[in-house]
Amino acid sequence: MIVSSILYREQLKITDKIKVLWTPINTEFEDFIKSAGCELVNFSQLYYGDNIPNLIICNNKIEFHNDCASLSRKLHLPVLLIDHTIKNPLYDNEKIKQMNHFPCMHHICISKKVSDSWDLKDVQILSYNSKDEDNIKIWQNLLFQITKKMFKI
Repeated sequence: MIVSSILYREQLKITDKIKVLWTPINTEFEDFIKSAGCELVNFSQLYYGDNIPNLIICNNKIEFHNDCASLSRKLHLPVLLIDHTIKNPLYDNEKIKQMNHFPCMHHICISKKVSDSWDLKDVQILSYNSKDEDNIKIWQNLLFQITKKMFKI
């Protein structure tokens, strides 16, 4: 499956549907990602062997970090880590620092307020709006570029 994943990503064109291993967050963002030309694959679909994802979107690092990190390493998939919500003050800051890193990743926050709450310095801030064609194109280009990232451990 690793070789298939790597070869498929190499042949991927910007006009192709990107298969995203998906961690749930909310239906509005899910619909937006679909409108950006992505096909969402959930964790259980991996075991059937017919859904080889091109990248992983980790929408909730607190809940899904371990699963996403493990699959990223096993399948050599890049990760798009997205912070959607303001950090809970009860979270352990040292543990959070470890969750902000994957072997091959791109990190974004959906607002400056979210970024500030997690105390993130070098993170891209990018909102989403399914009614804005320019915003959809920005996301399409970003997702495509992430699929092309070289995986390094």
